[in-house]
Amino acid sequence: MAKNEIRINITGDTTRFGGALDKAQTKMAAFSAKMKAVGAKMKSVGKSMSLGITLPIVGALGLGVKWAGELEDAQAASEQVFGAMASDMDKWADNAAKNFGLSKGDATEWAAQVGIRLKSIGGMSEEAAAGWSQNLVQLGGDFASFFGGTTEEAVTAINSALTGEMEPLKRYGVIINDASLKAHILATTGEEVTGTLTAQQKQMATLGLITASTGDIQGDYARNADGATNAQRTMTASLKDAATTLGTVLLPYVTKAVGFVTKLAEKFQNLSPNIQKFAV
Repeated sequence: MAKNEIRINITGDTTRFGGALDKAQTKMAAFSAKMKAVGAKMKSVGKSMSLGITLPIVGALGLGVKWAGELEDAQAASEQVFGAMASDMDKWADNAAKNFGLSKGDATEWAAQVGIRLKSIGGMSEEAAAGWSQNLVQLGGDFASFFGGTTEEAVTAINSALTGEMEPLKRYGVIINDASLKAHILATTGEEVTGTLTAQQKQMATLGLITASTGDIQGDYARNADGATNAQRTMTASLKDAATTLGTVLLPYVTKAVGFVTKLAEKFQNLSPNIQKFAV
């Protein structure tokens, strides 16, 4: 039986279709290139944000935790040195940034260093040592305001004088020698010392001479608190206090994490060398 078949041949011009396809491919390639450029830009922005924002934030948190730990250590030293007066010292240090340009942690640490010398050499009570420590650290801020330099440098010079090293104080216009010490003792106590001064006599006379010879300098930080230099000192110390406060909140969690990692390290140390190599 013959098959009935109908064949239809369709012919046409494909030029327009080919041209349209070529245009579509060109546009897709251009779009792809643009998207790659956008992706690269986003990657660059992400990297810049990590370097410019994330890393500084992490770094600031790290410093905050570090400073919080240092404040804890300083407060522990303050309790040891000043005993029942430690709470008063802590309240005094709260205003250190505004009053003489030191953070709370730095003020607490310096006061403890001064206090231990006043007690061990001068034989002062905790109450007397606390009062003198506050005054001397404050005076360090006044020295820095009046003569330049940092409060830390000025307090270091005062601290050195308490142990008999007078040379650093010359920078701040305070000249103390054996003759002036003996003259001060004679003027204030009526006692004439002809021989060698004891360490206690020397320190007490040093405190008297520092106080008597710095009347024009005392209070200079407060008088120039709005000046550019002191304002910057106050700002820097205040920022450190803020970071320390944040670090204080984070410190317990960091301590737990350190304890956990320490235990892991101890367990790793107890493994055999072959297992250690395999684990690494």
